[in-house]
Amino acid sequence: MPRIITQTLTALATLVVASASVPADFLGTAIAAETDGKLIAAKSKKKNKSDGDASKGGSNPGGVLDVTDKTFQKEVLKSNKPVLVDFWAPWCGPCRIQGPIVEETAAELGGKMKFVKLDTQTNPEVASKYGITGIPAIYVFKKGRVVEQVVGLRPKEQLLELVKKHI
Repeated sequence: MPRIITQTLTALATLVVASASVPADFLGTAIAAETDGKLIAAKSKKKNKSDGDASKGGSNPGGVLDVTDKTFQKEVLKSNKPVLVDFWAPWCGPCRIQGPIVEETAAELGGKMKFVKLDTQTNPEVASKYGITGIPAIYVFKKGRVVEQVVGLRPKEQLLELVKKHI
């Protein structure tokens, strides 16, 4: 195949992965993005059958709890620990990269801070209340109040710095 066609196909495949057309069942494929001049790579993980939402007591790998509009107040606003909330959506390419980074951070520091994620597509009330217009968005809550917020894909080192400031 001519080199120009190969390069074009590679570029097109990259755009599809990074766009909203990534299917919800996208599993086991490596994806990468660049932020702040650093390459971030992640491999999506196969969902465990035990994964679920907070209302059913389920959690995701790394101790990241799924919360909903209904469980947000109990799990986040009334938490005795600081809470990192990952606002995301399944169609968001950068969110699918950020998720495993949040899970790794939770695995390292989860005992000192609570880690949750909220799907903004299926839980629009909380997203609207906090003015979420860009995702991924990471908010840190303490005693029911937002103490820090960042929007956009963040490498693990930046996420660790953010968390350590609030534990």
